[in-house]
Amino acid sequence: MRRFLSIGLAAAAVFVAGARPARALPVGLELALVIDASTSISSTDFALQKQAYVDAFSPGGVVYNFVNSGLGTLAASAFIFGGNTGGGLALATQVASWTGISNGAESAAFAAALSSGLTQPGSVAFGNTNIGAAVNLATGSFATNGFEGLRLTIDISSDGLQNLPLDGTGPGGACPSPGGPSGDSPASDPDCVAIVQNARNAAAAAGITINALAIPDVGAGSDNLTGAFLSSYYTANLITPGGFVVIAETPEQFATTLNSKLQAELSAVPEPGTLLLFGSGAAMMFRRLRNRRRDS
Repeated sequence: MRRFLSIGLAAAAVFVAGARPARALPVGLELALVIDASTSISSTDFALQKQAYVDAFSPGGVVYNFVNSGLGTLAASAFIFGGNTGGGLALATQVASWTGISNGAESAAFAAALSSGLTQPGSVAFGNTNIGAAVNLATGSFATNGFEGLRLTIDISSDGLQNLPLDGTGPGGACPSPGGPSGDSPASDPDCVAIVQNARNAAAAAGITINALAIPDVGAGSDNLTGAFLSSYYTANLITPGGFVVIAETPEQFATTLNSKLQAELSAVPEPGTLLLFGSGAAMMFRRLRNRRRDS
């Protein structure tokens, strides 16, 4: 009991410091879904992935069942990313606003937001993969989202590697560097790798865990990135300490893999009673500060 109360008081201090809105709503988990929408993912496969995300929050889905059974609460948002060289198209975009989800109705409402917001630009200019820009955008959104979670998670799914500069400039920019000491492979190019690692480090410094779902990109006309290769790349450069990587070996396995991943992320969400202590601890701190101001 004392441990949970101390968590609430510590969090209240963060509120007072101004890192979060003063009236942030306590939740068990803040979850940012970061989804690869680059053209290396076919329109058919993207549709399957989109449906998997929508289903997870719809009646009968893993998130819906979790909150509808009173097991915990969360706040969720969604982002898509791709990348272009030469400008003209966003590198990463938020497609579903941060939403509190504490019951089935709210989960279903977020599913509807995903259904309308998750669209693949379908432009050749969106063919590259800017993981760093997506992680940075998601990381920055936590500070002002109106929620205060006991756990913060970025849940990213992708079939690729960082393969263009962070700001999308090019051709001719660093990452990858043709003819350089590492050749033109994004997997080994130090500029490309540094972009992902820097984004990961910034998220970790903000107390955010990054988990990844690897989607193999193999077959004719692909970059021949196997699930094992992507898992190794994400483990080394993208996921934070305590994070994990799962692999959907085929498009048909994506939904099952996503559900398992979400279940693992939800399983550590504190029960509602813990959040009451968390919120009461914050309220107690605010009352003490207010009384001190009156006495001064």
